[in-house]
Amino acid sequence: MPRLPTGGYYRQPIAITEIDSRTGSVLYQHTDNPTQVLSTGEAAAVTDVLTGVMQGSGTGAAGALSVNQPYAGKTGTTDNTTNLWFCGYTPQLACALWTGYSAGEIPIQKYGTDLLGDSTNLPVFKKFMNTVLAGTNREEFPTGTAPTYKNNNVWKFYGTSNTKKSYSDTEDKDEEETTTTTTTTTTTTTETTGGNTTGGTGTTGDSTGGDGSSGEGGGEGGSPTPTPTPTPDPSTGQ
Repeated sequence: MPRLPTGGYYRQPIAITEIDSRTGSVLYQHTDNPTQVLSTGEAAAVTDVLTGVMQGSGTGAAGALSVNQPYAGKTGTTDNTTNLWFCGYTPQLACALWTGYSAGEIPIQKYGTDLLGDSTNLPVFKKFMNTVLAGTNREEFPTGTAPTYKNNNVWKFYGTSNTKKSYSDTEDKDEEETTTTTTTTTTTTTETTGGNTTGGTGTTGDSTGGDGSSGEGGGEGGSPTPTPTPTPDPSTGQ
């Protein structure tokens, strides 16, 4: 966040800026070497948005400062209110605060009710900034050429909540789904009481087997028994 109040310049975090001897001589002094990572206009555009967070019905309104300085910031809350964040800044200072439990992801509550930034981080930010900036001459955030924005119609959104289902999407999905239908055919055989299903057996050569006609669907008649051919008698010649 320090790159926003400085007009887009990044400075590596340091803990010690100067070391003096007991006699007052300077033994060490940090040399600043910032790198511009955003244009001044881009940083100013973001700061303009975050200034609105601290006003009116914004989520950071409870941290509004009383000192004569411009200020901006942003709140942050994780799922189940287990972490509360706030990062705020003026042209001179940036301040980040976190409220949570070091033991783990435990909801931050008081008397069973979730706590938010307006009763935790924001009052701390307000008290700290008002105290350290009291009597400090007013400064302004850097300004620059406003960034060029893309037209709204070039942005594409993905995800369940952002995707509008079109007819073609539905049609494609229908084509991908395959439905298999199994048809079972049941054959029922009905047996009617009547004649034998097999014909009778003939007894003589010229007899015909029964045709089982007394029952529907009877079997074919039996094959007739052939008459044996007589053997000639030599004594009679017959």
